[in-house]
Amino acid sequence: MCTASEIHNKDPRFISFLDVLQFVKDAIPIISIGLRPIQQAFNYLLYLIAESDIDRPRRPRVNPRVVKVSGSKFKRKSAIHKEEIRSFENDIQIIQIA
Repeated sequence: MCTASEIHNKDPRFISFLDVLQFVKDAIPIISIGLRPIQQAFNYLLYLIAESDIDRPRRPRVNPRVVKVSGSKFKRKSAIHKEEIRSFENDIQIIQIA
């Protein structure tokens, strides 16, 4: 999209991503078969990309991007939890008794 917008003097923010994605999907078999010279097919693809304007103005972002902290009833894991030593002999005895 950047290359197409530079060659055709367009603003890349006003090119439709979904249209470009479809053009690229459609162009893969044509370019891989090699019916046309690759450079000619690539130039035509860039032309199609540059001409795929979005159909409505973009909405301005209202909310900033933030990460939501998940709520949990458990405490966060810290260094003291790594030092915890378990007695596997006692755990095995409990399992054998049951």
